[in-house]
Amino acid sequence: MYDQNNRACVRINSCLSKLARRLTKTKFLKGLAKDLKPGFNTEFLPVFIIYKAGNFLKQPASQYLRHFIQILVLLFLNAKLFQISATPIVVPFLHATHAPFSTAVGVFDAFESSITTGNFPILAVGIILITGVTIGKLLCAWACPFGFVQDLLNYLPISNKNIIPRDWFKSLQMIKQLLLAFSVFSSVLYGFQTITEDIDPIKKSPFHDAPFSVLSPSTTLFTYIPWAAYWKPDVLYKQPIAYLKLSILIACLGLCVVIPRFFCRYICPLGYMYDLTNKFKFLKIKTGTVKKEEANKTLKEVCPMDVQISTDEKYIDSPACIHCGKCFKYFPNQFSQEFF
Repeated sequence: MYDQNNRACVRINSCLSKLARRLTKTKFLKGLAKDLKPGFNTEFLPVFIIYKAGNFLKQPASQYLRHFIQILVLLFLNAKLFQISATPIVVPFLHATHAPFSTAVGVFDAFESSITTGNFPILAVGIILITGVTIGKLLCAWACPFGFVQDLLNYLPISNKNIIPRDWFKSLQMIKQLLLAFSVFSSVLYGFQTITEDIDPIKKSPFHDAPFSVLSPSTTLFTYIPWAAYWKPDVLYKQPIAYLKLSILIACLGLCVVIPRFFCRYICPLGYMYDLTNKFKFLKIKTGTVKKEEANKTLKEVCPMDVQISTDEKYIDSPACIHCGKCFKYFPNQFSQEFF
């Protein structure tokens, strides 16, 4: 296993080296080199690079701070890649628990696994409730690995406006609800089966341990594909639902290219659980004196979750808001985060 990890590290380092050689030819790094004059304090280099990247791609620096944090979280979640082992912790966002280098447990995986083993998911439910009531879906924008992948897809030079009609929004939201219902119902059935029967591990259903996570595009991307690429080429094609997994992943990524955060908007059952706590959360975005019609017109263009202000209250009341901060650039003197 140690040799396999070393080979994986060598491959990754090789890819990063090739990427670095290509990046050195870009205008961004050429401009960066001009600004790094003698006497520059290298302690501020990461922040400086984020700031310059924000200017180069015409994005507010806060968005590249967000991406920087997303990268740090992704590295932390896969610390075993760097030969760092740690006691697994439960993280309050969607995470592929069985990824080859994972050092954490996704809260929704913990939720499903607890039920399928015949236990009440008190830890997972507690984490979801505390997170939902305090910061809501903030970590969906700042920490979730699959959310980060969707953000990267939005930089592709393809039109990705909010093309879904508002009239369809509530109907498509039912997908989340149905997936959560499927997850809970299936988990309860498998949990009852675990308690009452002696199950043969070879014959048990592929949905037995985590009904939703088995088909989740996040799990396929971060778990099955890395395992197949580096250690077990048959981990995908020997499974009866392998092609279904890959089809769901490809379809989801394709839709995320043209519809920002499609998975977060309409598919993620954990996101729906956080939606239920929206009215009680402490962290809110205050809209100040901005007019609702003016704000909604701008949000339609820039918000990846297609959030709209539906009331005359001075706060964004939509449960879809993930606090990514993109709207702050357009209303710097009106929009602000408040915690109360």
